[in-house]
Amino acid sequence: MNKQELFDKALKAMRAQGCASVRMLRDMDSICAYNGSNGTHCAIGHLIESDDLRKRMDSWNGGARIVSLVQGMGGLVDEVRNALGITGATKVTDVEFLRKLQGAHDQAVSTSKGPTGRHGFMHYFELNMRAVAASFDLKYQAA
Repeated sequence: MNKQELFDKALKAMRAQGCASVRMLRDMDSICAYNGSNGTHCAIGHLIESDDLRKRMDSWNGGARIVSLVQGMGGLVDEVRNALGITGATKVTDVEFLRKLQGAHDQAVSTSKGPTGRHGFMHYFELNMRAVAASFDLKYQAA
């Protein structure tokens, strides 16, 4: 898939889901997750079709950032790269695109929980996805 197709797939899936993907921690706080509670997934998680792989991504290296999972060595790197359709050398723009997709979700979680979070998660997620689209000259369709 190209960037536009990955973007559209993640955006469509997140809109259908309508909420963030988080896991509860022992202290009753939550953390973003590729494979969250109640069958939810983050933007990157929706691009990975294997439930098993998403679960292992969350547990590998403490829930590694996508950049580590496509550029790093060992662990799940090859499986994640294959699942995302990345072959050969990873381009800097591909890594930056995936990082920004992940950030669109994770930053929306932080902003909606923070002191300036007057709106819900999806409001901030849509704003973040609009910014991702602008950064990579992609088409963004408002909901």
